[in-house]
Amino acid sequence: MKKLFVMGALVFWLGGCSQVSGPKESSSQVVSTTSSIKKSSDAKSTGSSLDANAHPYGNDSEGSYWTVKQDDELSKLMASWQKSMGQSFEGTYDGQVVDYLGIKYPEAIEGTWRNDVVYDQNEQLSWYQADSQGSSARFQVVAAAVGGKTDQQWPMLYLFALDTKDNSPVVLNSQTTNGGVLWFYETANTALKDGFAQIVAENGDVGAFTGQTEAWTKASAIDYMKQLDSRDGAIQAAVVAVAHDPGPDWNKATFSSRGRTAELSDEYQTTWSLTRMSDHKTVIVQRILGEEAPQVVFYATDSDHLVYEGYHRGELIVSQTADE
Repeated sequence: MKKLFVMGALVFWLGGCSQVSGPKESSSQVVSTTSSIKKSSDAKSTGSSLDANAHPYGNDSEGSYWTVKQDDELSKLMASWQKSMGQSFEGTYDGQVVDYLGIKYPEAIEGTWRNDVVYDQNEQLSWYQADSQGSSARFQVVAAAVGGKTDQQWPMLYLFALDTKDNSPVVLNSQTTNGGVLWFYETANTALKDGFAQIVAENGDVGAFTGQTEAWTKASAIDYMKQLDSRDGAIQAAVVAVAHDPGPDWNKATFSSRGRTAELSDEYQTTWSLTRMSDHKTVIVQRILGEEAPQVVFYATDSDHLVYEGYHRGELIVSQTADE
């Protein structure tokens, strides 16, 4: 006997996602390449040192997608970049243990994992180790940096990672100051993104970001939401219920953009985020104020805006189930 999965009237408590406070990250573009970067003599770190014998990728062995050599190149990239930005950072790439408001890297995720919010979804982050590449955490972090301008009240955190969902490098930025769970988005700084991607690309086993690279605009984000569709009956019911008529008045929505992620918040403060993934796909997330987990998550293909996978309160939306 088959049961039809009925979405019914998806009734949502209209609110907005939790906001984080802190200094706004600069998206200034600083052109540089790893081959021309010189390590700055005034970029010395003062934090605790890592035990060299405990280095998580202590050699340049075949099969590692992050090596000591790449760590050194990232150190040079950061030394040049932070000098051009008028900022100062301590980083694990310089053998330092970095402390972000009491959360220390790498120990916070080394040999374990943390649950944080990345691209508006609850995700696991762990520290990359060459001998344990089977980790189930989505984001494999190879380096961390903490710092900013000397006169800013709160520091910034950067995590240099591989997104195993689409096998692409990403630089995650957090400026969360109001809780133990950190919120991450891709950095908007082009030089930092491109510099890290260039270093990672030295290993042919790691892919590059292959999604659309054009920056989101309010018009393109609204257009994407309006065109959402699905060939799956249950998913289409969810799309109609939460994204289409009688859905939000998108023209009244406020708009912001953070790297790959765009955010639309309607007049009732319900917040949708759209994050570009590799292979020309986008993940769309609806968050409700005061709720830890997203209400709805859609995965769509950019060419036709068809939602091929959907979740409601963390449960997979399916058209039907079969009872034997």
